[in-house]
Amino acid sequence: MRNILVLAAFLLIAIPISGAADEQIADSGWISLFNGKDLTGWKIHDKPSGFIEEVIKVEKAGKIVGYDCRLKSGKIMPMWRVEDGMLIGSGPPSHLFSERGDFVNFQFRVEAMINDKGNSGQYFRTEFGSGFPRGYEAQINATADDPIRTGSLCVPNVKNVWVLTAPHKAGEFFVQEVTCIGDTITISVNGKKTVDAWRDPQAATRYKKGHFALQVHDRNTVVTFKKIEVKELRADSADGMIHALFIGNSMTRARQVLLPRMIDELARAGNQRPFHYDAPDGRINLEKHWEDGRAALIQSRKWDFVILQEQSGRPLSPEGRAPMFEYAKKFDAEIKKNGAKTILYMTMADKDRPDDQRVLSKAYLDLSKQLKCRVAPAGDAWYAALKADKKLVLHQSDGHHPEVTGIYLSACVFYATIYGKSPEGLPGSIGKLTDQEARPLQAIAWKAVQATKNR
Repeated sequence: MRNILVLAAFLLIAIPISGAADEQIADSGWISLFNGKDLTGWKIHDKPSGFIEEVIKVEKAGKIVGYDCRLKSGKIMPMWRVEDGMLIGSGPPSHLFSERGDFVNFQFRVEAMINDKGNSGQYFRTEFGSGFPRGYEAQINATADDPIRTGSLCVPNVKNVWVLTAPHKAGEFFVQEVTCIGDTITISVNGKKTVDAWRDPQAATRYKKGHFALQVHDRNTVVTFKKIEVKELRADSADGMIHALFIGNSMTRARQVLLPRMIDELARAGNQRPFHYDAPDGRINLEKHWEDGRAALIQSRKWDFVILQEQSGRPLSPEGRAPMFEYAKKFDAEIKKNGAKTILYMTMADKDRPDDQRVLSKAYLDLSKQLKCRVAPAGDAWYAALKADKKLVLHQSDGHHPEVTGIYLSACVFYATIYGKSPEGLPGSIGKLTDQEARPLQAIAWKAVQATKNR
C-alpha cells in the first residue's frame, strides 16, 4: 500500500451493472465480479511497475486465467492466477483492475487472505494506470512492516481512519466490505466497523468514479481472494442517512460550511441518522438562486429536506418580503415535487440591531404558515441567548456573520428541528465549548424550537 493516497469524491448517480460474462447475481443484489474460473472482467496495465519488462497472458480454452511477468533480469514470475476457484496475487508490485471504470456508489466486499508479512489492498474509485494507481484503498495487511492494518482507509494527513491492530490473523480468511455513498465511506471487517461513515472534507476536488483494483504491494506478498462482490447503490437509497440540500448564502456557508458539518456531528453524538448534506456556492438571495437554475439541484436526487435561507435584510421591508415569499414558494413547489420537506432557516439580526429579530422572525413564521413547512428558529434562539448573557459572543467581528459559538447554537436548533430531539447533553466540544458552556445554549435551542411549534 502506498503511504499517501488521493481519496475519491462521489457523484450522486447510480449506474446499473453490466459487462462481465458469468456474473452471478444473488437475491440480495450482490453481484460476483470473479467467476472462480478465469479473469473475465479484469485487466492489468502493460507496465504494472518499474520492475516489470513484459506482461505475459496465461490462457486456457481461450480464456485468460493468469498474468505472468518477465522481469528486467529476464526472469519470469507469476503475478495473478486462478487456482482451485480462487484468485491469487504474488510477485513484484502490480494491480489487477476491473474492466469497468465507472463505479460510483456501491458496497464492495472481498473475502480474502493475506500471508505473513504480506501487504495488499482493496482499491476503489481508482484510475487505471501504471505503478500505484491514483485512487483510494482499504488496506489489507496483518503483519507487514507498514503499521497500517486491514480495515484502514489512508487519506493524506488524516490518521483517525487508520487501524493499527489487525482485526484478523495472517493466513486466515476474512471479509472486508467498503460502502461508498455520496461523500461518505464506511469500512467493516468481519462485520465490525473500522471506519464509520467518514466524510471526505475535500469531496469537491477528488475523484468521482473509477475502477476497482486489487494489489500486490511487494514480493513478500501472497494474497488470495475467494470472493469479490459489488452491490451498486443509488445515492438516494435507503442508506440510513438524512439527506439535506442547503440553498442560502454566506450565513449558511460561514466558516467553511461549518453549520451543516456541526449538525452532522451532533447527529452522530446523539445516535441519530447521520446528516448528509450538499451546500453549493451561495447566492445573495433566493431570487438569484432561482435565476441561476438552482431549482435543478432539487431534482438531481432524492432529498429528505431542502433548507431555504433568504438574505438577512430582505425580510425587514415590504419590498424585500415580496420577492422572498415569491421565490420561496417557487422553490417549495419544486421541493414538493421531489417528495422532500422544506425547512426555512430563520436568520439572525445584526449585532447592533437586535430588535430587527422580531421582524425577521415574523416574516419567516408567516411564510412557514403559507408553505405549511417547518422553521428552524435560529434567530429566535440567538435573541434569547444574547438577552440572557450580555457577554456572549455569537457574531463575527463584522457584527453580521456567525462566529463558531453562534454556529453551534444554530446547529443545535437544526438538530432539534430535524430530529425532534433536544440537543441537551450533547458534547460542547463540537462547538469548541466546554459542556458547561454548551448546556444553556442547548436548552435555549430546544425551547426556541418548541415555542415555534406552538405558534
